[in-house]
Amino acid sequence: MDSDVQAGRERLLIGLRLKDVRAQLNCSLEAFALQLGLSPSHLCNMERGHRLPSTGLLIRLGRDYDVNLDYLLLGRTDAPQGRLRFRTDEELLAALNEAPRRPRWRRV
Repeated sequence: MDSDVQAGRERLLIGLRLKDVRAQLNCSLEAFALQLGLSPSHLCNMERGHRLPSTGLLIRLGRDYDVNLDYLLLGRTDAPQGRLRFRTDEELLAALNEAPRRPRWRRV
């Protein structure tokens, strides 16, 4: 697999895992972004795989929200889970494919 394609896939999977963590914490995008000190658009870009979380954000997620970073970054589901349920990459990608698509607006 081409390294650019692989890097894009990894960013997407990290974003999907981050979104799954937020959903399991029962937080809206806006509320979770506020708790993390981010703008909602920045968090949305991370969840879509357009941006990666910073080191400081990863530390906060692990410390404050009991997020296992092996799972978040690498998808390792065999790590101790804490209070969150791990979903495999296949489960996350299947859920992404089943999600209803919103129409994209084009600028004129």
